[in-house]
Amino acid sequence: MGFKLGKLKVLMNEMALLTEPECATSCVQSEACNRCCDLMYCEITEQYAKELYGITLERVNHPRLLFMGPTGCTVEPYLRPRCTLHTCDINSIGFKPLDREWTNEYFILREKIDLLLYETELERIPSIEVGGS
Repeated sequence: MGFKLGKLKVLMNEMALLTEPECATSCVQSEACNRCCDLMYCEITEQYAKELYGITLERVNHPRLLFMGPTGCTVEPYLRPRCTLHTCDINSIGFKPLDREWTNEYFILREKIDLLLYETELERIPSIEVGGS
């Protein structure tokens, strides 16, 4: 999985660069900032990193989010796919209004990530021989 993991990290970093500004501009610096972030998603991320990659994530000292540091989430984007892929527009209406270019870029990148994850998952499934005796 070495090559695919490296490729996944690159793609997820690209996605984070695309989606993180959406959070920064849509929630402005206020109590609503990171409103999509929730302890439940931190716990899912922690479990995902441990079960899929054998990585124990280091928690930070934030009052409500396990991995929220002073400059944002401390977890690498590939270990938090639910968060990395999320934007409010994509999650609610399926596109970014008035920005076809951004929406296209998102879904082209998302397809690359989905295909890579699908191929990786197929490799984990044991092959079953069918027929003949």
